[in-house]
Amino acid sequence: MNSLLRMLHLHNAASRLYVRYRGAVLHIDRPVAAIIDAPVLTIEGWFAHTSKHADISLRIGGREARWSGMRREPVEALFGPNRSRGFRVILDLNQFQDLNGRVAIDLVVNGAVAATKQLT
Repeated sequence: MNSLLRMLHLHNAASRLYVRYRGAVLHIDRPVAAIIDAPVLTIEGWFAHTSKHADISLRIGGREARWSGMRREPVEALFGPNRSRGFRVILDLNQFQDLNGRVAIDLVVNGAVAATKQLT
């Protein structure tokens, strides 16, 4: 197995273990390195969770965000289509930044925060 395939296999195994023991994972693909570089921002990523019947929402800056789902076939293959989803959020950062200039994104599963990411 070449090194890239080995690395992908280890990443997939680690992601599965993380979801299994933590209950959920939230991954941000865009903006790259979670760096805020414009006042209007597109956030893209994916999430996975262990709940079979889950009510999912995203909160940004503590407020519920409108998001659209995106197919993420590699993520669905890894976690299953009913337990994972890609997403896209477009927002005006002036409405969501905290006092330190950061934006918190929460994955909410069945009413409880399951995972959080920070953009800076």
